[in-house]
Amino acid sequence: MGSGGNSDTAGKPVKNGYIFLLECLIAVAIIMSMATLAAPIYQKQQKEFVINAYARQLAMHLQVVRTYDFTAPKDKTANIVFQENSYTVHGAGPQWDGSYPCPEGIYIKWKRRNKISFSLHGRGSGTETFYICNKDSTYNMRVVVASQTGRIRLE
Repeated sequence: MGSGGNSDTAGKPVKNGYIFLLECLIAVAIIMSMATLAAPIYQKQQKEFVINAYARQLAMHLQVVRTYDFTAPKDKTANIVFQENSYTVHGAGPQWDGSYPCPEGIYIKWKRRNKISFSLHGRGSGTETFYICNKDSTYNMRVVVASQTGRIRLE
């Protein structure tokens, strides 16, 4: 039975082969239509993910500057200066100093000043609110630095 290629279906035509092919084509069409419907949702989530990740990076750098200013000598302070498409860390150490550009299509907006530093007690130089948003501002993330405590919040 199993030796020499002698099986029950050897040489016999497959019945209903076209129906199986049609079923496969219908399944592929259904999968492709589902993927077409999911693509816009994925693109929206991807934009939100980029904004959230960049806001977390900014919050981390704000915390680094705050910690440095809290522990540094009185005559040394670090700060962050914001531009519309990047921010620059100054004086926080060689591993942190530098410019951090925004991803493509992401911008930084600020409410009062475009520069922030912290006091020896870790307090911010006034309450500052920074917005990380996309080009048409349909989705944004707020980074708030409280003036009394220096606490950094993402909203």
